[in-house]
Amino acid sequence: MRSPMELVFIYMDGCPACEATKPALRVFQSKHPLIKVNYIDLLTTKWPEGSWSPEATPTLLATFMGRKPVGYVGTMSVEEIEKFVRIAAPKLGLPVPL
Repeated sequence: MRSPMELVFIYMDGCPACEATKPALRVFQSKHPLIKVNYIDLLTTKWPEGSWSPEATPTLLATFMGRKPVGYVGTMSVEEIEKFVRIAAPKLGLPVPL
């Protein structure tokens, strides 16, 4: 059963920190296929005027049904992504999906 939590990875093509995080996210996805990961390119995404937008890349958000997302900015290893998910889940009112 798919986890209700989703991760959103906001990146920018050419960003060295973003490129360093992508392989860790791919490994994370293979280890935890029930957690959906969405990829959003900051340069090609139109943000609605007046809405939230990331201030830096890479940004990783944990989201669940419109609740305020939990975020992290910076390069992450697989272990750091897993730790982030363990911390974010309770903040979203969810059980830890790992």
